[in-house]
Order: sequence, then structure tokens, then C-alpha cells
Amino acid sequence: RRRSARDRHLASAKSGVDVFRNKDNLSLAIALSVDVNMCGKDIGGKCLAMDRESDFVIERWIISRKCVGDEVPLLLYRGYDPMRQKVVLLVSEKGKVEFIDEATGELRSEVKQLIQEGYAVAMIDLFLTGEYQSPWAEVKRKQTNYFDTFHRTRSAEQVQDIITAILWLDARRDLQPPVAIVGLGKAGVLSLFAGAICRTADPIVADLANLDLTDDTVWEENYYIPSIRSIGDISNAI
Repeated sequence: RRRSARDRHLASAKSGVDVFRNKDNLSLAIALSVDVNMCGKDIGGKCLAMDRESDFVIERWIISRKCVGDEVPLLLYRGYDPMRQKVVLLVSEKGKVEFIDEATGELRSEVKQLIQEGYAVAMIDLFLTGEYQSPWAEVKRKQTNYFDTFHRTRSAEQVQDIITAILWLDARRDLQPPVAIVGLGKAGVLSLFAGAICRTADPIVADLANLDLTDDTVWEENYYIPSIRSIGDISNAI
């Protein structure tokens, strides 16, 4: 019954996207418990290092919502052009390492091409990926009774990290909005949610990882977000 009601609701949106957005613009944010009232000034950052290569500058940051104190590791590759540069945010379920050649330690050719075409390129480690992990063992959350009643799920935390990065990049004076997002693997769905909620991202390139997103089990195993199916999940975001 809930699914048929959802489908009727989404079907009506096709003839009036603006009406749908105004009526339903908070449903995804509420389901994910993400912060939608932030702007660039609400996000702080600490630059840990800055290195210069022949074609670009590499900035290593930890960005954070000032009122929360969470930390998102971010790398920014920016060319030497003094003009404001367009920016692409790269997101992967594996973290920043996805975009760096493991054998050479250099950027993958696709990322280098973006820089050569004049784009600044940012990449982040989502919650519990990359720099969040220990070299000795996988870091896991301590589970308690009714955990998701009081805490965001892993997927929700990761969507928040993407939104935080989008707003931080959007606020930089040396970068030109809007922020483009490329989400690879299982991070494609998360990037689509973040872009739909944040609205300052354009375009959004989302890899859906060949997952059958009509299957409830796929959502439970890969994107555990209570009630996300009943409000239209990917169809809502698109």
C-alpha cells in the first residue's frame, strides 16, 4: 500500500517538478537526518599540507561542520591559473585511493585529464573509509540497542560528508560554482542523494553499480536508511 501511494505521488511530480520540489523537498533530508541549513561559513577547515607539482597544487584538508566537529579528509588539486576554476568532486566507496594509481602513487589518467582541461579536482574519504580506517583492523561502529533511533546510519553519515564537501567547495573564492559530482561504485547512489538535497551540485554523474534498486534486500545490505524506500528513494532524488 505504501509503495503504490509513493508511486502515485512520484507520477504526479512528472507534470509539475517545481510543485513537487516545494512540497517534498525535505523528505530525503529528514530520512537521512542530514543538515540542510548550512552554508559555507558554517564549515571550517584545517589545511594540513600544501605541495606544488609542475601542473598543479595539492592541498590536504580536514573539513568540519563547526557546530558538530565531525572531520572529513579532503584532497584538492588546483591548477596555477589565477582565474576561478570549475571544480569536480570525486566520490568512491573506497575513498580517495580509488583515484590514485596504487603502483605509482600518481593520479589516474582520467583525473589528470580533468586538471589539464582546467578543472580543480577534489576527493574525500567518506565516513568509515580511507583515513577513517586503521592499518591493523577495520574500524567498526559500536552497536547498541535501537542504534538507528539515536544515530545516523553509515549511509546517512556518508551523504552528510558529501554535502559538507559540496558546500565547502562552493564557498571557496578561487573555485567557480556549481560543484560537479562524480560518484563511483556504491557511492553513486549516495552522491545522487547528496546532490538532490544540496541543490548546489550540477551536474551529477552517478554510477548505480549494476544494483537492482527495486529489491529491498539490496537497500538493506548496501544503503541501510530507514524509510528511504517509502518516500521514493532514487526516483524521488532524480
